[in-house]
Amino acid sequence: MSQAAATAPPKTILVALSGLSPAVITETVWALAREVPPILPSRVVALTTVAGRDGLRTQLLHSGTWQRLRDVLRAPAGTLLFGDSGDAIRVFPAPDRATELNDIVTDRDNDAVADFILDNLRQFTEDADTRLVLSVAGGRKTMTALGALCMALLGREQDRLVHVVVNPPFDRPDLEPRFVFPDPAIRSYRLPDGQRHKPTAARIRLCDIPFVRVRNLFAHEYLRLPGAFSATVALANRRLGENLPAPRLLLRPTDKTCRLNDKPVALSPAEFVLCWLLAARRIANQPPFRGQEVLMQAFAEFANNVAAEQMPEIVHHRGPDGAFPGKNDKDDFRKLVSSLRAKFRHAAGNAAAEACLPAGPRGVYALALPPDRVTIKLD
Repeated sequence: MSQAAATAPPKTILVALSGLSPAVITETVWALAREVPPILPSRVVALTTVAGRDGLRTQLLHSGTWQRLRDVLRAPAGTLLFGDSGDAIRVFPAPDRATELNDIVTDRDNDAVADFILDNLRQFTEDADTRLVLSVAGGRKTMTALGALCMALLGREQDRLVHVVVNPPFDRPDLEPRFVFPDPAIRSYRLPDGQRHKPTAARIRLCDIPFVRVRNLFAHEYLRLPGAFSATVALANRRLGENLPAPRLLLRPTDKTCRLNDKPVALSPAEFVLCWLLAARRIANQPPFRGQEVLMQAFAEFANNVAAEQMPEIVHHRGPDGAFPGKNDKDDFRKLVSSLRAKFRHAAGNAAAEACLPAGPRGVYALALPPDRVTIKLD
């Protein structure tokens, strides 16, 4: 590869969500071409419904508007490639994948659209030699929201999420002729009341929308990512949870203090002793308890020995909120574990609760925190 080729900017692909007003595509292209330096996408891809495809055909392609835009911008060969083909105009499939969507109405329609947007964006974001610009100015609001979320999942540093706006009255559908870009061949645009406006008065503004890029959370899994939007979102959420610092747990038996991520957790005596047992075992880097009966026996021994020696007033407490489960009362003990997890969740959120007491294999009990994140203060 020559040095010039190696330093050449990546090809720009414009993907536009399009509804019943295809002018958002021509306006976006016009605004990109007016940037410094100017950007002329090599390809334009529209994601739309059946009705949107009809509008693109009649208003942009068959009318000659697209070719006129190319002529005004003096687009070189190999740029602004767009036409009446399935590769350029991609129609959302219906949930059954057997037909195409006329409109986006139901939850299942939304799911199908989300999967389709994700699949199409993935095609371009996997090519390191491209820069993707996604325009979310057209179509229903759900399309805009789903497009932005897909960009958050797949977008790279060089990719852009944009929205285009045009000043009044050029955004009005009753303008004659319909505004699509400031064509110098059109002397003026007329409103129903007779007012006329020159094309030079049009102001098209391209707004870059900042978005969070979470792609690197699972960069090494991209070749085998789940195809469904919901599954990819779930994977991203898991990765986010894994990348958060582990919660910090502090216990002080002398006054029954429990703090999770510096937030107080009000525990009953039985809950505190159970948490203390699991925390002490984690600090000692001992394996989990396997089986509820094993944990119940260890709990009874810990309560009668370690806890009773240091805080007898707690162990002998028999209030309605702190009664200890009997040696053979499995149901009460199961409720005790569930109650401890619920209080962690209420105090510090689901991620912290899952990190402390994960809902792992049945019958396995342990704190999942690193030992250095657990502190027991014996004053």
